[in-house]
Amino acid sequence: MRRVVALFDAPEPARRGLAALAAAGVAADDVWLTPPLPAMVGWTPAALAPPLDLVALRQSLAAREMPPPLIEFYVDGVRRGAILVLVEAPTAAAATVADCLTTAGAPDPATLVARWQTQPGTTYDWAAVAPPVVDLPTV
Repeated sequence: MRRVVALFDAPEPARRGLAALAAAGVAADDVWLTPPLPAMVGWTPAALAPPLDLVALRQSLAAREMPPPLIEFYVDGVRRGAILVLVEAPTAAAATVADCLTTAGAPDPATLVARWQTQPGTTYDWAAVAPPVVDLPTV
């Protein structure tokens, strides 16, 4: 098994990533995220830690034997408001899982680090943004 982890800086790319994982046949039980997003019909990933409980998140990642520098990177991302998606994938499927998340819009970690170093106050206040509204056709 391999762990594939991504941070999303907005909910819509995260939802696209989750939808791509579901379409690729990844079991919801193998996907964890924080903070939780509204569930997709028939496919609900588990919450990795309660929203904004950074101590619990750090413990959850440590329990999955993640290296301490990566733990701190992901905890910092969640503290800034990013959405963390972690997938336990069979080794043979890890590249497919990573492609699903990258194609959906997960930024490269090096890009995030560079942004956070040059703009230390960077946060993702996506909760303040209204979700897209879709007008359903009238019958």
